[in-house]
Amino acid sequence: MGLRETVVTALLASRAPLILSLKPRVFPSAAYSYIIPGGHVAPTADAALAELQSAQGVRQWELQHSDATYGGSYSVAENRNLTSLGYMYAQALNFDPSTTEHALRKRALDENANYEDLFLHLAADTTFELATPDHASGTSFAGIPWTMGYTASFGHAGFWLYQPPPWDVSVFSGYADGGAFYLYQFERFDGITIELSQGAGEGTLVVEYPSAVAPSTSAAEGTVVDRLATVWSPLLLTQDGTNSMKQSGSLRWDPPADWVMASTHDGSGNTYGGAGPYMGRSSLRDGGVAYVIRISWAPVSGAETLPRFQSVLLRRWITEVTVGDPSVQVLPGWNVANDADGDGWVSDAEFATRADLSASARFRHEARASPLGRMWSAQSSWCRVNPWAEITGLWLGDHLKQEWTSSGLSGAYNDDLLKLVGPTEYTISNGGQLQEIDNKVNSTDFREIYQTQFAIMLAVIANITKGKVTGNISGLNLYMNVLARPFLKYLNGFLREDYLTAGIGLTGYFGLQKAWDLFAMAKTGHDSIVQCQFKRAWAENFGKDNHLHYQHDQESCLAIFYIVNTPGRTFFNSWGNNYWYGSQNTGTWNWFLTGEYRLPTLVFLLGLHM
Repeated sequence: MGLRETVVTALLASRAPLILSLKPRVFPSAAYSYIIPGGHVAPTADAALAELQSAQGVRQWELQHSDATYGGSYSVAENRNLTSLGYMYAQALNFDPSTTEHALRKRALDENANYEDLFLHLAADTTFELATPDHASGTSFAGIPWTMGYTASFGHAGFWLYQPPPWDVSVFSGYADGGAFYLYQFERFDGITIELSQGAGEGTLVVEYPSAVAPSTSAAEGTVVDRLATVWSPLLLTQDGTNSMKQSGSLRWDPPADWVMASTHDGSGNTYGGAGPYMGRSSLRDGGVAYVIRISWAPVSGAETLPRFQSVLLRRWITEVTVGDPSVQVLPGWNVANDADGDGWVSDAEFATRADLSASARFRHEARASPLGRMWSAQSSWCRVNPWAEITGLWLGDHLKQEWTSSGLSGAYNDDLLKLVGPTEYTISNGGQLQEIDNKVNSTDFREIYQTQFAIMLAVIANITKGKVTGNISGLNLYMNVLARPFLKYLNGFLREDYLTAGIGLTGYFGLQKAWDLFAMAKTGHDSIVQCQFKRAWAENFGKDNHLHYQHDQESCLAIFYIVNTPGRTFFNSWGNNYWYGSQNTGTWNWFLTGEYRLPTLVFLLGLHM
């Protein structure tokens, strides 16, 4: 029996209920949970202001009138007392890194493991028809570098160029004191294109990269920077289309074998005196690493015209089928046979004579099986994880255990539990074949086996963390859905977002008779967080500006909840008539009155049963 099977078997043998085996601490016959509270503000409506006079008062009201919270985070002690579950999205890791990706990369470097094995990859060039072309348009997927900026002197923390171009910036204005332009990527890259708003006079261009690192000797207050760049080597350009910054153009290079991921700030927090740049990125200040290039330029005597940058872009590996039309894009596939010298990069010469013409990726990371056009926003850069790789569940479990322990969290809920692979998430007109699995990422068959393996991966995380791992399945009946049924076997409980409504009927897809699955899950030891929304009822049909209408809807939601409530297994959560989370005040879009604190108005009826 392998490690994964051993872990899963142990979990199934000892799975504990989520939290509701205890009597609700607030209301005698129902437990209440908040979903993603936060952003507390003081009410402005007179009646609410008389009861809750400040943002802190609102916060305390929440803490006193709930049994748990999903996705919200208070202080460590409050989280522990309330039983707070965090938020996670374990089916994806970002290309442009967050805290999680930095932690996993550090582990890969420490263990000399391949970070890229955490992901699924396409084996052939694949054409996507993007449902939302704007998704990922502000990330490296669209050629926008993760972090870039310039320094005023050698020890300067740096000015982060975060604004969308066009700029008009003199990035080499501090050249006399060691100032330079820096660009940071979480993966290796082989070129950039620079647009100038002003060309330079005669000058000397130098491009460098970190070729050696060492632990920092000046890290403050326990901050460990163990890969501070100590040696910068010249990066030999194979192309300088800028002619030493006299004109717009591209810089290209062969990625050096000794190019190492590095920190450029010593961790001291100082912004001058040799601490080094970090461009306002706390992750780079506190030891996060990246592939960095440093570009220096200095004029020759008598030619003091400095170049001014308008924009800097990476070589785009995701291409548009028709230039100017982002709705159809091609994500390249990776075939290791195209990398003849085995250095992890397909050079121009190798590309021209590559063995597999259907695979155009120059780096393996360019072929990650990302759901183009089906992420969250312009800043999303999802890459689908490989749940078959043993390190994926193990490393995520260790990282989450540390995160939950330090935050006082009891676990987390995995949002969009069913947003995985298959035809609903990958709209592909050509290609889709995967490298790791003999299947296509957009096939129903692959969705079935992926979903089962992802559920097992979540069970591994649960076993490592000893925490509560749950998932948002909305209104789906897991017993009736063969593809999703494995989650019943491996998870503790489920968030039923938008499961009930104040105007729900008995039959139909949104009918109350579907709620039998709540009783079945309670019987098998699963907990349910049941949301009821104020729609298809009084406020929606007869006017949202009437208090009586909302009172009817509150009463209906509460009555419906008691029909499906299994004491000790079921949470109640109530929404307004929209999909707005948080602890902010009401507005006319979700309540009859502007300026009331929203959550107490949705919970107060429970107090009538005390």
